[in-house]
Amino acid sequence: MTLHTAEYKTTEQASQFTDSNREAMNSLLRGELSAAETYEQAIPKFEDMNVRSTLSHIRDEHRQAIDILQSHIRHMGGTPSEKSGIWGTMVTTLTEAAKILGPQTVLGTLQQGEEVGIGSFEAMIEDQSVPTECKNVIHTELLPRCKAHIQTLDTLSKSLESKS
Repeated sequence: MTLHTAEYKTTEQASQFTDSNREAMNSLLRGELSAAETYEQAIPKFEDMNVRSTLSHIRDEHRQAIDILQSHIRHMGGTPSEKSGIWGTMVTTLTEAAKILGPQTVLGTLQQGEEVGIGSFEAMIEDQSVPTECKNVIHTELLPRCKAHIQTLDTLSKSLESKS
């Protein structure tokens, strides 16, 4: 998959973006930071190396999304968030609880997180105030990845069910 970076020709183009635009993109960034953190915490819960490898791949795609969003925010004249914020704290708590309950619960929690991400991306695409450049990267790269992650997590979950 191609890493899409923001390309704005001049400072004037970057200045066309509002604080609201930058904050919206930072909100997506915080979600991706949270996702990467969550996968990082979840991976050790699994003994099966194929599952761990698959989850590591998804984590890495979230890290690529972080890079993409950071690039866009910088080119929009903003400062990218560095931490996942309150959402990250909540997800960490849920992930820790899920780890106690077992692998299926962890996968279910990861799948729910991906669904939240899809909802956030779809809302940004529908928002008329969001710049076209941002919508394009969300529509062509970030949203399809989240949808693919759900399918992958569903396949992993079914695979684990059949082994137990």
